[in-house]
Amino acid sequence: MNVESFKQYSLEKDMRTALQENQFFLHYQPRVETTTGKIVAAEALIRWSHPEWGIISPGEFIPLAEESGLIIDIGDWVLDEVCAQLSKWQEEGIQIVPVSVNVSANRFLRNNLTEAIQATLEKYQIDSSFIEIEITESTMIQYHDAVFRTLEQLRDLGIKLVLDDFGTGYSSLTYLKKFKFDTLKIDRSFIQNLDTNPEDQAIAANLINLAHALNMNVVAEGVEQISHLERMKKKQCDQIQGFLFSRPVDHKEFAEKLKKKIIKPVVEKQKNLNKSKRKFFRVSFQYPLAANMTIIEINHKKVRLGTTEILIENIGPGGLRFASSINLPVRNDIILAIEAEIFGHTVRFKGTIVWSEDLHQGVCRYGFEFQLDEKDREKLLPLLNHLQIQLRKNPLIPDCSFVETSAEEHFAAK
Repeated sequence: MNVESFKQYSLEKDMRTALQENQFFLHYQPRVETTTGKIVAAEALIRWSHPEWGIISPGEFIPLAEESGLIIDIGDWVLDEVCAQLSKWQEEGIQIVPVSVNVSANRFLRNNLTEAIQATLEKYQIDSSFIEIEITESTMIQYHDAVFRTLEQLRDLGIKLVLDDFGTGYSSLTYLKKFKFDTLKIDRSFIQNLDTNPEDQAIAANLINLAHALNMNVVAEGVEQISHLERMKKKQCDQIQGFLFSRPVDHKEFAEKLKKKIIKPVVEKQKNLNKSKRKFFRVSFQYPLAANMTIIEINHKKVRLGTTEILIENIGPGGLRFASSINLPVRNDIILAIEAEIFGHTVRFKGTIVWSEDLHQGVCRYGFEFQLDEKDREKLLPLLNHLQIQLRKNPLIPDCSFVETSAEEHFAAK
């Protein structure tokens, strides 16, 4: 069992108690008017604070919840939590906005979704106009009849309907016309490369025109650059959701944003992430170095796991930076071992993750600090010096496991 399989096993096992022990929590990401930056809505996004693995993103645990059937209970918890929070904000005199709640495809197979939503709204005395139900294009296709019936009932309640990830599936325009959504979200995959990809530019523009022709609002997801915002303005996209205006934030921070009503775009500066605290030099790679990683200790307990591939981006006497498709926690009681092939020899490092950041396409980057005594560190210096000299001559040194792709491309191909 490698690290990825072990983590998946742990999440599957622990998910059953996560709801009972209040390990789930919500973040809120605002949707703003493209032209003004005024907050007009938000999306509720669930997170899992796992006792060992740290903060788990929905992309990791939602598929497991769907397989186990727990997605029904989790989805109902999210709706209840959102309505409770909206009620608290109203009591505090905060002017609230509609919040969209993601509904799983499996939830439509139960006939009581409309009744459950209505009961929750009445429980917290929330007007139906403040809840939006968000479904994906694949959900619309997979359970066409059940979804259609339920969405008709929800529309009769006054609840707005949002179609997420549009353009990534294979739905026909007939579905789009029949389901009568209030809002269409353009998938982030069409937004990320707007500056360089004419095809994405054409698709985004045509989706906006199509949605407007069908009397739908349009939201551009994943907007991170000012240039993306400007392009969406020119194409008359109605709303923006993305890091350019705000990352998903907890209820306290979102309440402060609601009080301000208007938020301005902010281009995030590169985080320092402990890099300024380095005591040693780093050897940077033009091409990443493939290596194997495993976990050897969790919470002071030894574990025996198989290895998982990572890509090393730089290395020094004090540590290294690597990319991985696995989401790992920043904890000093989880000890990792990394093995890499350098000049035909296997070099092994032991240490801990000290910082992390998300890259695109499900890839994360980590700072890894070695657990070395000074004697072993001195032994490492000649190897690193030789490596640095050879890299100046050839960025793809023979007898080293370099790969000629970026981390995102490499892991996407797996």
